[in-house]
Amino acid sequence: MDSRAALSLAYDRYRSSRLAMRTELLGRPWGKFSDRFPYFVHHMPLMEWRLLGKDEDTWVVRSRSGVTLYLAPYYGGVLFRESHAWNQWYLPSVSLRGRTVLDVGAGCLECCPLWFSRGAKRVIAVESDPRMEKYIRTNIELNDWDVEVHVEPLSPKHFSLKYDFAKIDCEGGERVMLDPSVPDSIQMRIELHPQVMAPGEAEALARKFHLSSLGWGGVWANV
Repeated sequence: MDSRAALSLAYDRYRSSRLAMRTELLGRPWGKFSDRFPYFVHHMPLMEWRLLGKDEDTWVVRSRSGVTLYLAPYYGGVLFRESHAWNQWYLPSVSLRGRTVLDVGAGCLECCPLWFSRGAKRVIAVESDPRMEKYIRTNIELNDWDVEVHVEPLSPKHFSLKYDFAKIDCEGGERVMLDPSVPDSIQMRIELHPQVMAPGEAEALARKFHLSSLGWGGVWANV
C-alpha cells in the first residue's frame, strides 16, 4: 500500500471512530466553525470534500469520488461539520442496495452521495424550504440522480409513498408522524428536536416507532 492510500485509510478509520463523533459534539457550541474558517477547514489534505468556489449564495464542493454539489452556505457548513459522522448517524443496519430512501429534511441533497454510494436505487426528497429547490434541481442534473422531489413541509401523505428506509431531520416537523394515519412500522433514523416540540412529543414518537437513542447527534433508530 502506498503512502497516499495508507493515509486515506487512516483518515477513513478516524472518520468512523467515536473520537470523530466526540470531536463533532464538542465542536457544536462553536456552531459555524467551518463557515468562519473555510479556507483552513476545506483544505485539510485528507478531507472527503473540497471547496471549489463560493460566493454569498452558493458553495460548490466536490468529493474525492467525483460528486459535485451546489449548496446554500448553511448546508455547505453542515456538510463540512457533520458528514464524517453520517455513516453512524444515518445509515441503517440493513443494506440499501436497490432500495428507495425517503430523505426528510433533504436540504440541498447533501446526503444523496451517502445513499447512492451505498447502493440506493432512488431517493424521495422532502424539503420544506422553497429556496433550496434551485440547489436540489441543479444537483440532480449534475449527478444524474433518480430523485423524486417534494418541496413542501412534511405531512402524513409522504409516509404513504413507496420507500424502504427513512432518514428524518426536520426540526420539529417530525411531530406529524404522531398522526394515526402514519404507520408505526417505518424503518428509520431520525433526529429528534425536543427543544422545538411540545412536551412529551419526542417521547411519544420514541414509543410509537420503538426507537432507541444512538447516544450521539440526537439521532434515534429502529433499524
